[in-house]
Amino acid sequence: GNTSEGAAVGPVSALQALNLSAVGTLVSGLYSVCYQLVGQQTYYRVNSILIKNPSCGSGYPCPAFFTPRNASTSCANRTCTSLDCCEANPTCGLFSCPATGYTSRDTSTTCASSSCVTSDCCAANPTCGVSVSCPAHHTTYTAAVCSSQSCSSADCCAMLATCGSNFSCPVAHTANAASTGCTTCDSSQCCTANPTCNTFSCPTGHTSSSAGTVCSSLSCSQSECCTAHPTCGSSFGCASGHTAKVASTVCSSL
Repeated sequence: GNTSEGAAVGPVSALQALNLSAVGTLVSGLYSVCYQLVGQQTYYRVNSILIKNPSCGSGYPCPAFFTPRNASTSCANRTCTSLDCCEANPTCGLFSCPATGYTSRDTSTTCASSSCVTSDCCAANPTCGVSVSCPAHHTTYTAAVCSSQSCSSADCCAMLATCGSNFSCPVAHTANAASTGCTTCDSSQCCTANPTCNTFSCPTGHTSSSAGTVCSSLSCSQSECCTAHPTCGSSFGCASGHTAKVASTVCSSL
């Protein structure tokens, strides 16, 4: 700041004309009486000469959380101090944060300049992200802004619709449980395709149906996937020199 001595004004006899009043006695040297021009400028005396105290000037080095006063501010003594030239920044106090998306900081928080702004007094609330675990039959809104500094399921989760008990599935599909949660609630979410016989193992005396045969439910049965071989019966005609086996003998193929 400007700590140099100001300009000489004139002899002390000019005191009355300048509307000056004595405000104190200095301790050392020639600067015996300090005078003040009421409401405007302070002065000091050197012998019979009245000299202005310095003003703060521009760019006075104020400490953290203080803002420089106007450059023309007159200092109280020959040397300017932060008490003369710096104004304490306000605290958040009754600062109003935006209605949504922010949480108020402590009211005693000191602002970064002479006017408080949102970034001084309000902390942005987080978004749900992928860290919030929603319960069954709920969907997660990962981009949703939470209502406080800690996200909750109420902020981030929404209950899904369900397929219900009367959902109509296409042929070769089985309806999922009525309580199955869904977003579009179409057959892709509410129905499960029935399996085919391709992995079904038929017992002895049976031939497997086509691997592409679609079962009637989610579990394939022997009657759907296997065909029993015939038996020889009682009238099978054996060739000359052969004797017919018992009628119940099962053939090796169809």
